[in-house]
Amino acid sequence: MSEIELRPGDRVRVTITGIVREAYAGDRKYFTTIAYASSETDTMCVTLPSSVPGVAFEYLAPAEWPPRPGDLWHDRAGDPWFAGQADFDEPVRMIGRSGTAYPDDPEVLLRAWGPMTLVHRQDEAKGGES
Repeated sequence: MSEIELRPGDRVRVTITGIVREAYAGDRKYFTTIAYASSETDTMCVTLPSSVPGVAFEYLAPAEWPPRPGDLWHDRAGDPWFAGQADFDEPVRMIGRSGTAYPDDPEVLLRAWGPMTLVHRQDEAKGGES
């Protein structure tokens, strides 16, 4: 597998293929937890080597994810998705080329059509100009 260049904040899927060497049923230690978000505020972190047999990193989205209103994203096929918002208290919706709005949660789109690439984001510091 070719190596991918990752930046802090990029979203990836890590797959570890291996064999369980020991399992401890008595103290609930069935296998080693590698990395996961344990809650909205707590994250478990483990440093993994980037090129080890059995460990694969799949790029899902850049650090700029999740989408903001006005963003233009491309999915894995290169098809465009526009991030829109009907009102400030409404969730961001992803709208495809056909005009069909994806479900309210952009994470559903990421799982179905990722990896996603940010094509354009308005520069908020310049009053919305890019």
